Amino acid sequence: MGVILFALAFLVAAAEVPPPTTVNGQVIGTAKEFTAVGPAVVCMNDVRITVLPRETVFLKYSGIHSGTLRLTRGSSWVDAAVGDIWSQPAQLGEVIERKANFFLADASDDTKLRYGLFARDGFHKGYRLHVWIDGPAFNGDAGDSSILRRIALQSENSPACEVTYRFGWDVQFGEKPFFERRKR
Repeated sequence: MGVILFALAFLVAAAEVPPPTTVNGQVIGTAKEFTAVGPAVVCMNDVRITVLPRETVFLKYSGIHSGTLRLTRGSSWVDAAVGDIWSQPAQLGEVIERKANFFLADASDDTKLRYGLFARDGFHKGYRLHVWIDGPAFNGDAGDSSILRRIALQSENSPACEVTYRFGWDVQFGEKPFFERRKR
């Protein structure tokens, strides 16, 4: 009986997620209010994540220049921090996936395993870091690509977003909601 109670307590603790925040650490609601359950296509601004059954995505942060979604996979997770304010990584490793308007690559450094989604930049020629992707669900092996390939830029042919999260000035000023669910 003690083992079962310990296991239940562990599952409840693993399932707890912090409430989403905005600028200056202000809490904007409960984690439950800002959670999407898979299977689903979940978006943040122009980035989409395909969420599988038994996975969830919740809003971690929505600020002026960036926002972060957390994809939970059992007791592990991956953060996707979307924005156009990131400094470019000092070095790039292997390109995991290449599409017409973006590519995913290993952007790890000596201290942290992480990946980046690099998108075409309208102000400069070439690509710029658009999404930092990291978390303990990654091991640095070929299995990481099964998660990474489900994170992409929206295009005309992309499936509709079932849940859309947002960040930016218009969200901060209340002109657009932090998130909305597609009406069916």
